[in-house]
Amino acid sequence: MRVWWFDENRSWWEFYDTIECLGPQVLLRHRNFYAQCNLILETEGSRFRFVGGELTEITDENELTAVNEALGAPDRFGGAREHITAALRLLGQRPEPDYRNSIRESISAVESTLKVLTGLKNADLSDALKAFSKAHPIHAALFKGLDSLYGYTSSEHGIRHALIEPDAKVGFAEAKFMVVACAAFVSFLIAKGAA
Repeated sequence: MRVWWFDENRSWWEFYDTIECLGPQVLLRHRNFYAQCNLILETEGSRFRFVGGELTEITDENELTAVNEALGAPDRFGGAREHITAALRLLGQRPEPDYRNSIRESISAVESTLKVLTGLKNADLSDALKAFSKAHPIHAALFKGLDSLYGYTSSEHGIRHALIEPDAKVGFAEAKFMVVACAAFVSFLIAKGAA
């Protein structure tokens, strides 16, 4: 292992993949494995952190808190947790992240949450949000902003549809924003629904 680890012909991302792969096995013996890894990654100035068991490029403490709060949602929101975990995995995928699908998974976490809260299994996010806001009023400006996030991903030229315009490309900034914003959106909906 030592020879492999110090081989200068290794690609940068292979080291991260190795640590990520070892995580579940080491976690069985050392419950604070991810916390210890994050401490080392932070100390060494890495642009990666473990979030929900996924090594991804989110390092800001506030953003990490928002994502971790959504990942800690009650069991009935397991679908939302799975979507957020998938979004993190795609955002941190090495050597090439999959930003478009990360965004799809992020907004799907919100849609899943709304379906649980409203009981509307076949509604899209926009319709479920309207039904939710009837039972739990949301300020009109905030409602419009939340609905617009869905519009960004679902319009004719949006993220969920085939690329038909060259300027519809997305990158790290958009994907990271959507993971964090949708995680916060999930937590907001759960809290609002409980009020």
